[in-house]
Amino acid sequence: MTTDRIAQIIRSLRTLSRGGEKDPFSPLSIRSVLLSVQDISIHNFRSFDIRLEIPDEKKDLTVLGREVQLGQVMLNLISNAFDAVK
Repeated sequence: MTTDRIAQIIRSLRTLSRGGEKDPFSPLSIRSVLLSVQDISIHNFRSFDIRLEIPDEKKDLTVLGREVQLGQVMLNLISNAFDAVK
């Protein structure tokens, strides 16, 4: 549904828009962070007919870090990749 998608995008934006430097380190799923970033950036990719693929759950990695900061790094990398491919 459209409203569910909008709600997910808003949650992702809220998560990634705060600083996060004081958050404690915790185990993070790389896939989960990428899915949040995908919610924000998928429209740009689709508008240029570029596929953005996230690894399936079987290939997920867990790292120790801060979700907000890792998400911001991933968003920057994906944005740079989009610009390069576009």
